[in-house]
Amino acid sequence: MSGNSEIVVLNVSGFRIEALRSTLTKFPESLLGQMFKHGSDLCPMTKGAYFVDRNPSTFQQVLNYLRTDELDSNVTTVGELKELLLEAQYFVLDELKAKLQDELSGKDDSDTTLVFIVGGCRQMIQKSIFGNIPKNFIGEVLKTTLGQDMFVDAAGNIHFHSAEVFSILVNSMSLRRDVTYDVAWGTILEKAAGRISCAVKLLLFFKKNYYSTYETVCVELKSTQGGVSISESQDVPKKVLRSDPDSKIAKLLTSWPHNSDLNSKGDLVLATSTQTLQKMRALLEVLKTSGTVDMVTGSRQGDRVDEMSQLGREVGLLSNTKLFAASQFHINSNNNFVQQQQQPTICMVPSNPRKFVIGSATPILPQISGGPAHMAFSATKRARY
Repeated sequence: MSGNSEIVVLNVSGFRIEALRSTLTKFPESLLGQMFKHGSDLCPMTKGAYFVDRNPSTFQQVLNYLRTDELDSNVTTVGELKELLLEAQYFVLDELKAKLQDELSGKDDSDTTLVFIVGGCRQMIQKSIFGNIPKNFIGEVLKTTLGQDMFVDAAGNIHFHSAEVFSILVNSMSLRRDVTYDVAWGTILEKAAGRISCAVKLLLFFKKNYYSTYETVCVELKSTQGGVSISESQDVPKKVLRSDPDSKIAKLLTSWPHNSDLNSKGDLVLATSTQTLQKMRALLEVLKTSGTVDMVTGSRQGDRVDEMSQLGREVGLLSNTKLFAASQFHINSNNNFVQQQQQPTICMVPSNPRKFVIGSATPILPQISGGPAHMAFSATKRARY
């Protein structure tokens, strides 16, 4: 077998790849040409193969170009073209580099990347890392949390003073969880740990829940009793979390949530130290559905409803509002209250209503001066009074 027809075995970061020596030396002035020409000691053989410390999939694309003089048909996106361009620059393949630059010049990457200025240098990050959050909103979140470490210029460009802070932020967003406290902090970053953590949690929260078209919010239900903490995550409809517009949670959804209300994945946390997860699920179900009393049936129905009211206030779903096991009433032609023959519901009324009806064997009707006492209850909504 002639020298140029010789098969060369390569170990590319653990992957075995075979190629003709003539393919590898097609461009003698390239790094590959210098590495694999006869007599070269630039790429020593180990265990029967030449070791190349590069990305195997991208290296295979380089080989395909050397074999065909054409770009790999699988390389289409801006990110893939840029990754292959880095390989062309590394291996000093000028013709491949020129082709890739021509391809990139005809593509607009503004819809797929975000540009940050880090230490005076431009850094391009895939938009998918930050989801669909607009760049100006990302800037607002970062100004609030990382004001000492970055700034936004008049053109809306986001500048970072520290490459370390920027890289940890992007790494955390890529992994979709706050990992800042897992990092071995250097003296420069020790004081920035809390700020980066807050920024990551907020950005993850808005990445999941930014647009109003999203009808649900990622929520972690957490119960801690007897020193044992258990939790579960679920998507909760926004209308459930806004059942009481004066509650802490409802207000959080119309403003920025506080860092302490979010877990490491940016999920909203509803935490209790007095009740079980089962009761938290029941409370959400009451607010989510028509609120049937089946959720709290039993001989001490009233006590259980009070317990739910207390739980709702503890986790922030209710303000001073209370839940009442109430039946529906209407006024007949004689101007008397008549109980509807239908399933009772759990309703929300303010803690100090002007008038209300509590469902029981004998309905309690408060005496209100100035006209007949009339109240209509509506499931999952405040009573009209």
